Amino acid sequence: MNGFDVTTIYTEYLDNKPAKGLWVREREVLGKKQDYSYLYLADQGFDVTFRGARPLPDENWDRYARTTKNDILYLLRFRRDDKLPENCARIPGACPETAGLGPLFGHIELERVPAKQKVTA
Repeated sequence: MNGFDVTTIYTEYLDNKPAKGLWVREREVLGKKQDYSYLYLADQGFDVTFRGARPLPDENWDRYARTTKNDILYLLRFRRDDKLPENCARIPGACPETAGLGPLFGHIELERVPAKQKVTA
């Protein structure tokens, strides 16, 4: 295999809503030596190298924010709909993130898992 590299992603879901931005902080560490990374805070992102941190261009930040808002883990944790009946969840269908759940209609089981608890399948 050629062209592959080691990537480690650290994600922290925030308990309190920030003044603006996402409810998540994330760090993506790249390379074998882990000497290059991206840091995403609630309202801005940084490109971090041995030379220091530089703010991400607006188009890169907008793409990250848009994909994070559509991520299944973010959706299940924060985009709650208070109009739904108790013990119901709205899960978007016909998208790659939820395709593994099965058919669009029917019964699935959800359980709340603390953010720091390891999930095993």
